[in-house]
Amino acid sequence: MYVLQVVEFDYHSTISENNRVHVLPITPTRGLIYDRNGVVLADNRPSYNLTITRERASDVKQELDEVSTCCTCLPKTVRCSTKR
Repeated sequence: MYVLQVVEFDYHSTISENNRVHVLPITPTRGLIYDRNGVVLADNRPSYNLTITRERASDVKQELDEVSTCCTCLPKTVRCSTKR
């Protein structure tokens, strides 16, 4: 009894905590937002942001060209930001 309660306390405490707590991510249901006339004001579209760090990229223009070809995004959707 001493071994279980004192010596192996941390081990059994961790196991019991893991048995007690289960985190399940639940994504909220999203819907369309309409105005009073039934016109859609907001819909569900995926949005992605890609950040390229100048210091880690050898040629930023080449990196952007490669990303735009593999992501099949239009060139006008690729925007450069010079924030530091």
